[in-house]
Amino acid sequence: MMNVPQMMPFHHAYPRPQVTAPPKKDTSMSKPMTFKEVLTEKLSQKR
Repeated sequence: MMNVPQMMPFHHAYPRPQVTAPPKKDTSMSKPMTFKEVLTEKLSQKR
């Protein structure tokens, strides 16, 4: 529940189908990544 408000801004930037679903560490491997994972991936792509 605590991660929901943090995902909101990224939800607008990166619309995902499973936004309404509760963020779980197990599902992160499937598709929906945490905002930190997205940031790290973006940084790695820029490098």
